[in-house]
Amino acid sequence: MKLFQKIRNLTQPRLYWKNIFNYYRNQNPFQKSVVQITDLNKEKSVLVLCPHIDDDVIGLGGTLCRYRELGIPVNVIYFTTGNERRKEEGNKIAAFLGYREVSFFDFLPEQLSRHHEIPDIIASHLTKNHFDLIYAPFYLDRHKDHIALSLHLAAALQKLPDMKLEIRSYEVWAPLFPNQIVDISTVFERKKEAIMICQSQMETVDYVDLALSLNRYRGITSTREKQMQYGEAFYSSTSSSYLRDFGVRN
Repeated sequence: MKLFQKIRNLTQPRLYWKNIFNYYRNQNPFQKSVVQITDLNKEKSVLVLCPHIDDDVIGLGGTLCRYRELGIPVNVIYFTTGNERRKEEGNKIAAFLGYREVSFFDFLPEQLSRHHEIPDIIASHLTKNHFDLIYAPFYLDRHKDHIALSLHLAAALQKLPDMKLEIRSYEVWAPLFPNQIVDISTVFERKKEAIMICQSQMETVDYVDLALSLNRYRGITSTREKQMQYGEAFYSSTSSSYLRDFGVRN
């Protein structure tokens, strides 16, 4: 089945149980279910894919704060702008977190699955830069644009079979089953400040409370030896294993 057919199947309605079952079925049965506390010093250049302006700060804002502290360059692509107020918030986030480069596209929210040009956009960014790590929404997250963007990333990776990357899926609307945790205890207050930039979205949902609750849970459950105060959870995979999750062998 073509990836774009999978996009339609996954986004209408938002999520099928069969896709959850497929995710677990595709996991390597010999791989230990171990959550690693991740050292961020190994990355040289990072790309973050965001369906909406705020997904970066909600899903991995603490990790992005730590990248700024470490001097690791970060590029961000926002695929939906929404309106000028949200774009202004995106520029403020970029300044606050010190992004090397931020790109805005004006695709309509709730419509990302319809735009088959998005894989070419992602592939173009990957070929022009030397990223060793991509952050993308988890493909079982409970938002149709998040699901669609993860599948567009898979389609982009198909176009670049020789490119070897690490992909870390982040969580926003649904907890994922993580294999990596980043300790954000020392920067969580700055993460809250970054989320508060998105006042247009805070009018309907308290995203600070959403992030605090999930990050606190991740910190408590991160290790039995020494609990961290706040953590951000990710599902890390290679580019080839990411494609295998979508039934693609390369």
